[in-house]
Amino acid sequence: MHSDGPRDFTQDARFNEYDHLSLLGFFEGDRLPAIRASGDRREYFAAIRSAMQQWSRHDDLVAGGESWAEFGARIRAGVAAACAGLGRDDNVLIVTSGGVIGRYTSEVLDAGADAAIQLNLQIRNTGVTEVIRPASGSARLVSFNAIPHLERADRADAITHS
Repeated sequence: MHSDGPRDFTQDARFNEYDHLSLLGFFEGDRLPAIRASGDRREYFAAIRSAMQQWSRHDDLVAGGESWAEFGARIRAGVAAACAGLGRDDNVLIVTSGGVIGRYTSEVLDAGADAAIQLNLQIRNTGVTEVIRPASGSARLVSFNAIPHLERADRADAITHS
C-alpha cells in the first residue's frame, strides 16, 4: 500500500447529524412513543420525512436545537473550512451522516429542501458521495451514495440504510 505521508484527521461538529429525536418529538409529539414502540420502519421513516418537511418550512429553532437554515449554514461552513487552502489536486474526505450528505448534495444540485429530505432518506450506510469544488464556479456532484465496496455477492448483506 502506498502512502503519501501522514494524514491529519480532524473532528468537526459542523458535520454532526441533526437531532432526529428532538425533531420527531417537536413535530410528532404524543405520537412518538407509539411510533418507536411499533418497530415499523415504514412508519418511522414516514414520521421522520414529515417532521423534516415541517422543519424545513419552520423558521424557528426546533426543540432548542437549530433551524433548517442554521443546519444548512453549519454544513456549508464545515465544507468551506475543510476545503480551505486545498490545491487543485488535493482531496478531502468527510465522514458524516445521511442528513448532512442529503442537505449538502441538494445544495450542490440547487434542488431545495424536499430533495434534501429525499436524498437523506436514500442514504446507504458507507455510501460514498463525491463532489468537486473548483476554485471558481459552482460545486459539481460526481457520484451519490455509491457502494462499489459492497457490490459483491459476499457483501450484499452489508448493504443497509441508517
